[in-house]
Amino acid sequence: MNEPVVSIVFTSGSTGRPKAVAHRASNHLASAEGLLQRFRFTADDSWLLSLPMFHVSGLAIVWRWLTVGATLNIASGNFAADIANVTHASLVATQLKRIIENKWPTSLERVLLGGSHIAHTLVESAEARGIECWMGYGMTETASTVTAKRVDAIASSGTLLPHRALKIENERIYVAGGTLASGYFVQGKISRLCWSQVGLIPKTLAAGIHSKSCALSAALTTCLFPAVRMFTVKRSKRH
Repeated sequence: MNEPVVSIVFTSGSTGRPKAVAHRASNHLASAEGLLQRFRFTADDSWLLSLPMFHVSGLAIVWRWLTVGATLNIASGNFAADIANVTHASLVATQLKRIIENKWPTSLERVLLGGSHIAHTLVESAEARGIECWMGYGMTETASTVTAKRVDAIASSGTLLPHRALKIENERIYVAGGTLASGYFVQGKISRLCWSQVGLIPKTLAAGIHSKSCALSAALTTCLFPAVRMFTVKRSKRH
């Protein structure tokens, strides 16, 4: 039975015209379940929805909430008040810095950081207040996060999460798995995906890679921050 499409989210268009990415419920659930096997979030917790749901990062919060039956707190626009009574949030480093420097009261236990460089001193300050800091790499085509880790002093983008797949062919990095979208929605039809290419990897680095986790940590850190962001795809023969 063909599973219906439940969302169409546009890419950022950083490498050309934005693409309309079509996901099914199973893609979003696989994304949520894979992350939550590493990043603790339970029915007793609450996540601040401070990101727009037309962006895959905001939509992913909704599916994590649905997956565990937790509480979803919708942002009011008053960040200090919003952050006071939630256990989880998706933030950029500047927002976390405001919480720490202003000594705002908060129930935060874990944050998923992205969008910019994360200073290790900031992480140490947050951890001292009992806030675990996590980071990762994601893309629209894979329903948000592909890799993740608890932030430490090592410069990497984390390890491959469950329900994701990785391969390197001809110095190119490809991701797939249960989170990969059905395809791009074009003129009323879905152009299907098999593997989505996320970047290029230098031959010298590829030769020294022996595991998927090492591959993504080294390759994405070296090639994608901030250098190459390629979302071209290798398509199947089915259209």
